[in-house]
Amino acid sequence: MEQVRRIDFSQQGETFDKNNRFKFNDTHITIPSFDYVHASYSKSYYHYDEHETGVVNLVMIDNPYSQISPYSELAFVEKYHTLTYDGKIDTKRGDDIKKRAQEQLEKHPKFRRNKWVRHAAAKLGYAVVYTKTVMRQIEAGIDQVLAWQVRRHVNSYRENDVGSVHKSSSASWARHSKRAKQAIIHAKDRTFERDFVKSEQHCKHFEKLDGISFTEDTVTFPLGRPVTTFSAEMVNSPVHYLGTAVGHVTLQYDENTEILEIFFQTFSYGRQYSDPKYPGPYPSGLHVAPVANGRDYIVDRDSDGRHDFRFLPKAPGPNPAVNKDEADFTQWARPTEEVCDGFYLEDSFWEDICPDKLLNYNDVYELLTQFKPLLNSVIGGMLCSGSWMRSDYGGGTNGMDVQELGVWIHGLIEIRNDYTKAMMLTPFWDDWKCFYANECVTPYNEN
Repeated sequence: MEQVRRIDFSQQGETFDKNNRFKFNDTHITIPSFDYVHASYSKSYYHYDEHETGVVNLVMIDNPYSQISPYSELAFVEKYHTLTYDGKIDTKRGDDIKKRAQEQLEKHPKFRRNKWVRHAAAKLGYAVVYTKTVMRQIEAGIDQVLAWQVRRHVNSYRENDVGSVHKSSSASWARHSKRAKQAIIHAKDRTFERDFVKSEQHCKHFEKLDGISFTEDTVTFPLGRPVTTFSAEMVNSPVHYLGTAVGHVTLQYDENTEILEIFFQTFSYGRQYSDPKYPGPYPSGLHVAPVANGRDYIVDRDSDGRHDFRFLPKAPGPNPAVNKDEADFTQWARPTEEVCDGFYLEDSFWEDICPDKLLNYNDVYELLTQFKPLLNSVIGGMLCSGSWMRSDYGGGTNGMDVQELGVWIHGLIEIRNDYTKAMMLTPFWDDWKCFYANECVTPYNEN
């Protein structure tokens, strides 16, 4: 997979602190962290012959805790909005849930909070705590041997090689750059019709490297030098899959245009369609490719570089705590104020979640101290996050299952405590139409 993100620092929102926290030189760029950034993108999944462009809302953060990278230093939290799409379009799952959500809204105009809480608690306990499904999916989607090959290749660049990799040396980078530039034109055009109405939640994790650093409110990247990068992507509607990727990014900044481009190449990409009733338009699987030439980068067709720490020889079976009643698919189809209990906006659980304790599986007591804040954040806090969790395909086109749990909990763990609440609840994630075309709508009933 290859991707370019194009950030125009001359066109950002009023909150972006360009004057005080943004600086650059020939070798590095420093950018405000925990600040809202608008960008465009172009990406291609060559093994699927799938290509798309769009806009992305992102926040850059320091990131000592990652669920997919053991050496993470910095990260991007992102929400993608697809504008053009060239690939197989599959909307069966989203259309089915949309129909069921509409029937539920008509039958029960008032949100049935108690029913939703019962199902959500059962899903949390079974899929995350008992079966560890989310972490098993991540383990199945990353080839650790190839990840070390990426690190070896990145480390072959010396620190004084900063600036040695350029857009002009890559035809695919230049091609994606052109497409990402066109995406902004589409975003500003009110008459433009999207090929495939789809949104995605991503995280990008950048590993420790000379030249990578952060302060309390900034992040710094080297320019023109590859940085080992792990990525996870969640598409909840209308298709439903988890994607995992390992590769490297290279950054290039143009002082004259104030544009930063980030070129991402991956050499390991896994995609798992998570709902067996809807297997998706492409086959689930893990795809790998050589990182570079030479004996050190041979991909052995007969080897499997994945861990099997969480492998289960038998499927865990249905959740015994979930009754036969249908899950509630209306939470994202309703106004946030209808489903969000104001108590959770003020509760201290946002600051009480401690990754050191939550991820310490060897200390049961420490893990138990996290049960209450985790329960409150998932059962109560998620309902207050209309913008982050709602799909572009429509408010009532996905529910709350393993994937939704995965993307929500990963944010709670990986985002620094003093910014968790602000980032998870901000309406920024869906404001791209308002920002680019001054078309400000209520998202829950848009579709």
